[in-house]
Amino acid sequence: MRVRIFKNLSFKELGPNFTEVTEKPDLIMVRSTELHDVSLIPDTTWGIFRAGSGTDNIPVDEMTKKGVPVFNTPGSNANSVKELALGVMIMASRNCFSAFDFVNQSPADTDFEKAKIKFVGTEIAGKNILILGLGNIGYSLAEACHNLGMNVFGYDPFVKRDARWLTQLDLLSDTTVSICDFVSIHIPKNERTVNFVNEEFILRLKRGVILLNFARKELVDTYWLGIALEAGQVRYYASDFVQESLRRYIPSKALMLTHLGASTEEAEKRSVAMARNQAENYWYFGEIINSVNFPRLTPDHTFEYKRLFIVNRNVPGTLAKITGLISRDGLNISAVINNSKGEISCFAIDIDKPPDENEADLARLINDLGKLEDIIRFRVIYPNTA
Repeated sequence: MRVRIFKNLSFKELGPNFTEVTEKPDLIMVRSTELHDVSLIPDTTWGIFRAGSGTDNIPVDEMTKKGVPVFNTPGSNANSVKELALGVMIMASRNCFSAFDFVNQSPADTDFEKAKIKFVGTEIAGKNILILGLGNIGYSLAEACHNLGMNVFGYDPFVKRDARWLTQLDLLSDTTVSICDFVSIHIPKNERTVNFVNEEFILRLKRGVILLNFARKELVDTYWLGIALEAGQVRYYASDFVQESLRRYIPSKALMLTHLGASTEEAEKRSVAMARNQAENYWYFGEIINSVNFPRLTPDHTFEYKRLFIVNRNVPGTLAKITGLISRDGLNISAVINNSKGEISCFAIDIDKPPDENEADLARLINDLGKLEDIIRFRVIYPNTA
């Protein structure tokens, strides 16, 4: 398959089934490169694979309309983000960043032992933490906090976790929010979550809370957070993103990193391996797993003759039109799998070899499929090509 690989990905990691190209790719692989300039995504593209979790650098809605699935690799970076968030949380609670700055700025004859009283911190054991978002990263952090003796509260309206040590909230009640010593943000960025941490939310927090943001910078309203840092409502803010209006609080009240959450050798290898496997199974079999805009589709990895992979608008009667064309041409269907998500539906239809081994009927079928109004695009997959 022909694949365009954007920077920060190594072609050598993908393996022999991939041919790197810069024009007319079948697939695109990307980490954080901004792809909202759609000129970077030619019409030959059949899928976009993000080696990582977030897909806000990809025009997902536009790709959906064009029949292009967008994939991510959930969980591949969960351990890396968890470790960083946990380490930063402990160091913030112990005032390590302020102490480091003090040591760095002080002359050699400073009595550092005497100065330590300025940086007395708090332990995390026995403290309450609220984790916003219980996906792979949030839940991994929740487990780690529990194992370190913390009382863990979680909020996620879409994911339910079955753990006796976790108090999962249906609503972010004032009572619960106001008793938490730490709040860690792990929710996706979308229209509903931009500025999720706003004036109203901040005022409900326990005074002196430590706030962690290892998700997306847009989730926090920096104007109101700045006021909260000044007033002591928020004791410390640690972010994996640089937010210019808050830089003046570094290091005494804030820490900002250069998006290091998933920047480990291990996470990068896992995400590339996961994207590679997804790409191979999608291209060779029509399998769709971990797509953010397309339905899950898991056809068998073995078929004898040809497989039609069809992307169509999710409207009634489409399957009847497709099977009508197939039976008209005397072809037999050996297997059909279908699933839908929102406005998109996908089919994987296996066709038996014609008894007379004449492929003219198949050619006519392919030509007429392209004329059906509700089919967005389709391709023929051949067996034993992987």
